[in-house]
Amino acid sequence: MSTTAERFRTLRNASGLTQVQLAERLGVTQGMVSQIEAGRLDPAAEVMVGYCLKMNWPLAEVIGSERADRLRAALDLAN
Repeated sequence: MSTTAERFRTLRNASGLTQVQLAERLGVTQGMVSQIEAGRLDPAAEVMVGYCLKMNWPLAEVIGSERADRLRAALDLAN
């Protein structure tokens, strides 16, 4: 099973972006992108939703389907 870090890196590479370019699009530092890809930083699912929306990436492909399902369920309960 791949980790959020691996999936994040894979999607960045598939988008043809450097860490610096992705950081600029997300409004974060290159260091933050590097930490996410290295697995040293695992942003909350809610933060990853924002990143996915900005990059047009499927949420489940970044945080994993199980984590995405839990987030969707929590949002459904809130409504």
